[in-house]
Amino acid sequence: GLEPGFDDGYTQPFSVVVWLPGTSELVVGSTTLTESSQYAPFTWSGSGTATAEIVFVGHGLTVPSFDAAEYPDCPFPETGYDDYAGVDVTGKIALILRHAPNEAGLTAQNLACPASPTECLGDGCLLTFGYKMKNARAHGAAAAIIIQDFMEADPAYPQGTIDPTYYEAGVPVVAANRDVLSGAIADLATWADAINTTMQPSSHATGVAATVAVTPKVLMDTPTANAIGVVPGTDATLKDEVVVIGAHFDHLGTAAEMCSGALCPGADDNASGTATMLELARAMTESGVEPKRTIVFAGFSAEEEGLFGSISYVADPISPIGNVTAMFAVDMVGMGDGTGLDLYDPHSGTAQGTEWISQVMSGAASEQGLPFTVQQMSAMAQGASDNDPFAAAGRPAVIAVSRGFADHTTYHTPQDTIDCISLDALHASVDLMWAVLVPLALGTEGDYQGSGAKAAVSLPADHAMHRPAGPRQEARQ
Repeated sequence: GLEPGFDDGYTQPFSVVVWLPGTSELVVGSTTLTESSQYAPFTWSGSGTATAEIVFVGHGLTVPSFDAAEYPDCPFPETGYDDYAGVDVTGKIALILRHAPNEAGLTAQNLACPASPTECLGDGCLLTFGYKMKNARAHGAAAAIIIQDFMEADPAYPQGTIDPTYYEAGVPVVAANRDVLSGAIADLATWADAINTTMQPSSHATGVAATVAVTPKVLMDTPTANAIGVVPGTDATLKDEVVVIGAHFDHLGTAAEMCSGALCPGADDNASGTATMLELARAMTESGVEPKRTIVFAGFSAEEEGLFGSISYVADPISPIGNVTAMFAVDMVGMGDGTGLDLYDPHSGTAQGTEWISQVMSGAASEQGLPFTVQQMSAMAQGASDNDPFAAAGRPAVIAVSRGFADHTTYHTPQDTIDCISLDALHASVDLMWAVLVPLALGTEGDYQGSGAKAAVSLPADHAMHRPAGPRQEARQ
């Protein structure tokens, strides 16, 4: 019952660059490491081979001088912080710790500081593997090795990805076991401890040589497409305003390092969100609701590759992107405890924040007697899901994730199958999304906001400002 989103049909073609794993090698001193057990190339590592001295550069951060009034939560001195001060990494291999000094990367999810170089993209980028690689390259490094920080007891190499927006074609980047590097560089733990104790850099040339080689397969101009269907608005004025319900239907296949050559099926991430989006579309066309606003149901492709589907839509929307009243990325809503939804927002707590969306969802659900919780969460950093390109364009946009954060245990693994899906979680997700969609479609969201709201809005008190990074962001940090 949906109308096609475009003159020539429901699909919005675009092309992406696809990164596939190939061969790799890591030699530290005289020790050749074993791939998958002692090290692994990062997804979106560049291709190349570098044999050179290892230079330890702390957490690989460069924070310029700043005004503390403008960045009150930045833990560094106003004079700035630079892990590359006093060392030369030109043509060398940068050895970088995960996270940030003094556990700042673990307790301040967005690490609200200014950053250099200018390629640092969005809140929290200082913590990402991509920024650390890009900063190493900006200082002349030929390759990078990233290891777990010493606040973490487990020395195993960090598993994750470089966001494709940071891709450097000629710079190989690997994650390695910390104990192997500590065995080759005797003072490594001492230097790391000095950084945490003083909040000052403690970078050093090591005198230890290494070889880093990564040869992935990069497929240029790979065709794919979004799938877009529309329920046009009926009101003469409000029909130009748009509500977007989006879900990405791609996943990892067998290529990602986390899948180890097996199929990662993606039942929770994100067949669950795609199914929910389709059910909402069915309900909108069959329920008799006549939306005053236009409702766009969007199946996004290439989210896992770097949000390319939603980026493509924002660049070429069916109507001006400024007309978007609210956008939902329904993502990972099939696991959890069945109690409701968490709503993440890149601008939570700011003037652009979307707490009002939580209020509308919670108020409408309360009016209907739904026994579910709506939790407005602290911001996920840039790259969380397909809401991000909309938020970057200044539109109210959230990612909806089923509650029970710790229950999303199969994230990016071959175990993410239909057997792990909870019908209770799916039902709660669909019911809450329908509860908020109807007032947004009819233009009555104001009934659930402020002192005159139809139903009392009582969000949980635990605002989770210090909650660990969500699973998507964790894969990039």
